[in-house]
Amino acid sequence: MFRKITLFTLILALIVIVFGSTVRLSDAAIGCPDWTGWPGCYGDASAAGTAPQSSLIPIEVKQVVKEWMNYRSVIAVIGILALFLTVSAWTQKLCRLAAVVSSNALLTLLGLQLLLGVWAVKIKMMPVIVTGQLLLGFITFWLLFWMYLR
Repeated sequence: MFRKITLFTLILALIVIVFGSTVRLSDAAIGCPDWTGWPGCYGDASAAGTAPQSSLIPIEVKQVVKEWMNYRSVIAVIGILALFLTVSAWTQKLCRLAAVVSSNALLTLLGLQLLLGVWAVKIKMMPVIVTGQLLLGFITFWLLFWMYLR
């Protein structure tokens, strides 16, 4: 079970890396600039009606906000799965120490990514912060891949 959940989280992490690049290149992260109503944007938690209903908002902006909401939702699922991996690492019979240490490192990496994401939105997407967040994403992917191969 631990290995299957690790593989599923690994696939989701790869999707987040690819989707994160799309979100960054389309400036979707600026489409919902605050984290106060997370995971919602404009007071709505669903991706269907996230942008305010107004004829002044172009369809492209509404699409960008939907992409950003889906991106946030996948990240939330990865966080929940990482918590589950951390709890279930204690039940591993083989390589328990490696499972516990790596799953705790995974939680730490995800927390750092969250902090960098909030910081990137607050200071309007400085390239250094975005690059650091991408680097942490690749490290997270590598760690999940190592956990799967272990």
